[in-house]
Amino acid sequence: LYHLAQTAFFIKYDEKEDKQELIRWATDIWSIFDASWVSNHILRGALCQVGMFFVMSGFVLTYSHPVGPNGQFAYRSYWLSRFSRVYATYFAGLVWGLLLLWVFLSGTLDQAKAEREQLPVAGPRPSHTESGMEIRPLPPEYTLSPTEKILGAISVPLLLQAWYPKFSVYFWNAPAWSLSVEAFLYLIFPLLIIPLMKWTTRSLVILAGFCWIAMLIPPLWYYFTDPDHVGFIDWNM
Repeated sequence: LYHLAQTAFFIKYDEKEDKQELIRWATDIWSIFDASWVSNHILRGALCQVGMFFVMSGFVLTYSHPVGPNGQFAYRSYWLSRFSRVYATYFAGLVWGLLLLWVFLSGTLDQAKAEREQLPVAGPRPSHTESGMEIRPLPPEYTLSPTEKILGAISVPLLLQAWYPKFSVYFWNAPAWSLSVEAFLYLIFPLLIIPLMKWTTRSLVILAGFCWIAMLIPPLWYYFTDPDHVGFIDWNM
């Protein structure tokens, strides 16, 4: 729903879009999500729930791969299970996205972007929707150098793209960036679960609270310092 509304929003308010049927479709779709302040803001924050799925995955792994009474852990079944259930589908998605990879490596998108930037703009972007919700400006688009394109083509199959934001969002099956995060969590799970099984409930609760606070520090720092000049503060003005 989040991505559907996002797509409809950009089509509806794109001054360069001239496909009337598509604009009418986007208008109808966006009107569903723009009906109230509550629905719009809940939908806008839906991307934050991705982190919730990571936490839920940790609970599932703890139950499905228990630690023995003497600290035994079935490493072989654990890795076979993770690989067969996750990477097989991930690899199939990469195969389907080979055309997109070719477009990136050939530089076609960079050329198309340069041509679009030369087109005249019909007028200023509206600042509010019909229901009074503010419209946030688009973040800057990244362009990849030839070296970055090659590194991206290597890192994506290895599930390393989330360590470099340009690769994770704008390169070869972009929605699969979350699997790169999960791959790291899968890697450290056996290293953490065995010692944590010896902790008391009180200690685990304190650790969970500490992790929650520590998790908030990087995004808050990124939000207020804005190192990539996205303009987060302006979005809320």
